[in-house]
Amino acid sequence: MNKLFLYTGFIFIGLILFTETVSATTEAHFRKIRKEFTLSPDNKLTVNYYKELEINSLMALNNLYGETFIVYNPDFQKLKINSAFTRLANGDTLHIPQNALNEVLPSFAANAPAYNHLKEMVVTHTGLEPGACIHLNYTLLSEGIRHLDIDEILQEETPVQEYRIIINVPHNQEFQYKLLNLKGKPEITKTTHGKHYAWTFRNLQPRTHESFRIKNKTDIPHFVASTYTSRKSSLEALRANLHFGKHEEITRFTKELTQNCENNLDRTFTIKDYIARQISTLDIPSEYLNRKIRTPEEVFNQAYGTQAEKINLFITMLQSVGIPASVAVVYPGSEGEETIGGLQPIQQLLVYTLSEGIPLFFTADGHDILSPELRGKRDQIYLLSASEIKPLTVLPSSGNINCRLNLNISPTEGKLSGNISLAGGLVPIRPNKLYQEKIKEAIAIPGDSINIRYNKVTPFENNLSVESRFTPVINQDYLLYSLPEVATGVHSWKIHPLTANRKEKLEIPYPIRESYDYTIRLAPGLTLKNKCREIRKKHRYGAVSVKITQQDDRIHVHREIALPAVVITPKEYKHFREILDTWQDKIANTLIIKHIK
Repeated sequence: MNKLFLYTGFIFIGLILFTETVSATTEAHFRKIRKEFTLSPDNKLTVNYYKELEINSLMALNNLYGETFIVYNPDFQKLKINSAFTRLANGDTLHIPQNALNEVLPSFAANAPAYNHLKEMVVTHTGLEPGACIHLNYTLLSEGIRHLDIDEILQEETPVQEYRIIINVPHNQEFQYKLLNLKGKPEITKTTHGKHYAWTFRNLQPRTHESFRIKNKTDIPHFVASTYTSRKSSLEALRANLHFGKHEEITRFTKELTQNCENNLDRTFTIKDYIARQISTLDIPSEYLNRKIRTPEEVFNQAYGTQAEKINLFITMLQSVGIPASVAVVYPGSEGEETIGGLQPIQQLLVYTLSEGIPLFFTADGHDILSPELRGKRDQIYLLSASEIKPLTVLPSSGNINCRLNLNISPTEGKLSGNISLAGGLVPIRPNKLYQEKIKEAIAIPGDSINIRYNKVTPFENNLSVESRFTPVINQDYLLYSLPEVATGVHSWKIHPLTANRKEKLEIPYPIRESYDYTIRLAPGLTLKNKCREIRKKHRYGAVSVKITQQDDRIHVHREIALPAVVITPKEYKHFREILDTWQDKIANTLIIKHIK
């Protein structure tokens, strides 16, 4: 099921959740979608939604499009179903009965008494058959709304013949808008109540479900509009809903929790583990709550919270033991000019702090995140605290892996030794010895016994010496040995195999360069069956090279890949796939060794 949400100001107006999910795009199509937003001088926002959805198949009516879900908050919203009927294939009209409208508790509000007042209206469509057309029109009225704040993805699971966006604002109200991956100018008319803007888009293509799409979704049709004058004014409104300050009970508990910690880095991770493991995470978008969040005391005492609430508690606990911290607000880096304000485009909220001089970012649920440096300019980050709002300058980096490994292989034993260098922020920071364990996990050197010497360990550079022993497995006089590869490089993305064709842009997690030099010595009685070869492929956005040479009992394998461009267009995709296929080719990274008795 696909939920289509709209939120404005600090609210998230639950528009619709269609059951039209992952399916062939021919199962149904929208004849028309219309969304009309009316902002009034008395801080009310009216959203009218209308759709005509034609059913094309039995699969569509049985599994995909039988219901529409509308989520709303009765604390500040009123829902009215204006009309709901099905136009049958023979032209007859079948209105849905009253018992086809049922309110339930949204699943994400379960086990959260503070949010059990949220409502989800389930509209069950009746009379569905191939050739039938669903008609639905409803209005959602929200009170206490000072700003228009829209970031609409104008794309559905099925094609849309006509998509119409309408905005009505008072005469003296200015707003800014931007189209992403769309072209069109509004029809502007004056009315007795203000100004009327209308955009019409036709023949919009359906969503695809290709892997490795653009994370910030900036490559698909968007309509962005806001009455906020700037990003800063938006963030000032967000800050007004946060709770900064000290709290005696939380301070006392946090000091007891961290009493055995040796330094601030240990304290930070101890608090992080508590927030992640002891406070349940509610995936309720704060827009449903008019951007309001409960106090840190409430979240602490009730042991559950939304993402924003847990982040607020996290920061409160850090500050209670003298560790400065801020809310990190992540916008898409390509979202547009600073003048386009709004809270709707925000991608993520994080905790930011400096511990022992190390910049750290944390999620509310404790999951590791990709280093902002590796994301580079794809994201724009603002730091928000009680005293200030400021952009965070991030210096883009790329992952860099360099390995020089020696292998000695006999029929009964294999030995590996060499040096490994990881740079660019590829390994998430941990305190002290836990960081070394994280590095060990990242390099993933195979073997029965592994010894690692950590020559240099910093947040952005790790130099290691490794030694390992392993037992070769000989099957019918052949030994297959996969050359070891660092687990945090291209291999970790699980991007291969790639499909033959691509409709949308592909985004890799981070730019990277991996280089491996293996020197292999075979004991008497073992002979290499791989052919000596050299492969080089280079394009403007990447390159790969593989070279296998042999002299007497010594074999040298060089493998290197460089992917400096993180976004690959469909036009470039063929060459990108060629590079990845070469890099992952088993013939190039697996030694075939024959045992001659």
